[in-house]
Amino acid sequence: MTETFRIAEYPRPTHTLVQISDTHFTADSVPLHGVVDCEQKLTEVLAAVAGTGTPVDALLLTGDLTDAGDPGAYRRLREVVEPAAAALGVPVLWTMGNHDERAAFRVNLLDAAPTAEPVDAVHDVNGLRVICLDSSIPGESRGEVTAGQAQWLADELSTPAEHGTILSIHHPPLPVTVERAVLWELCDQWRLADAVRGTDVRSIVSGHVHYTSSGMFAGIPVSTATAVAYSADLSAPADAHRGADGGGGYTLIAVYDDTIVHTAVPLLAPCATVGSMHTRDDIAAELDREGVHIREQVPARDGRMHRSLPHRST
Repeated sequence: MTETFRIAEYPRPTHTLVQISDTHFTADSVPLHGVVDCEQKLTEVLAAVAGTGTPVDALLLTGDLTDAGDPGAYRRLREVVEPAAAALGVPVLWTMGNHDERAAFRVNLLDAAPTAEPVDAVHDVNGLRVICLDSSIPGESRGEVTAGQAQWLADELSTPAEHGTILSIHHPPLPVTVERAVLWELCDQWRLADAVRGTDVRSIVSGHVHYTSSGMFAGIPVSTATAVAYSADLSAPADAHRGADGGGGYTLIAVYDDTIVHTAVPLLAPCATVGSMHTRDDIAAELDREGVHIREQVPARDGRMHRSLPHRST
C-alpha cells in the first residue's frame, strides 16, 4: 500500500516571540545622522509583523531603543509600539542598551521611579521565562554584567521555568565580526557564563552589533538581531566599518519542546515575485492533497502543551 499520510517532523511552536532591536529613536523624530527616519522604519517593521498573521506571544525589544536617552524619544517609541502590541494582544518586553539612559527608560517606558540601578526584569510569557538583563555601563559603549547582577541571575535561574528561559541582553556574548566592535563588546563574559551554564536558559538573544549572527556561549545558542535603524555593512573592507541605511527587519523566535529557531526576517523593498505567490489557503490545500499534517500544540489540564496526533486513515 502506498503511504498517503505523513505527520510533519515538528509541531507548531509552543511560543513565538518577535525580536525588534536597535530602533535608535531620536528627540523630536529628527533623522538619525541626518539620514535615517527611525520612526518610519519601525512602523514598517510592525506593519510587516501584523501583516503575516503569525500568532505572537510577545514583542521583545533588545536595546538601543533611543539614540541618546531622550525622554521624548522614549515616549514616541511607546506611542508607536504599544498600539501595535495591543492589536496583536501581546505584551512588550523592553531591554536596555548602551545608547539608553536608565532613569528616562524607567520613567517613560515602565512608569517607574527614575533610579540609576540596572534595569533587570523577569517576565512569564505563558510558562516561558524571559529575562531582560541590563548590560549597559552608563556613559560607555561597551557592556558588562556586574557581580551583583550575575548573582541575581543565578538565583533566579536556580528554579527552572515550565518551558525554560530565554535571556535577552543587548551586548552579545560572542566574538565580533567587525574588528572595530571590540571597542563596544561585552566585557568579563565569564561572570555571565558562570551564571547561566547548566541552567534552563535555552537561548540568548541580543542586538547591538547591527547585523545577524549566531554562535554558542557556555553551551547555549546565541543569536543577534539586525537593527531596525540601520545595518553594519559586512561587505565593507575588513579594515573598515560602515553603517548602511538598509537591511532592517526583525527576528522571529519560535520555541519548540526540544529546540528554538531564530529566523531573521528582512524588510524587502518592492521587488519582482519569483515563481508563484502561495496564499495561506493555497498552502493548506497543498498539504491536504499531499497528506501532510502539522501537529498543533494543545493545552492540557496541567497547563502544559501536548502535541495533537490526528487519526490516521488509509
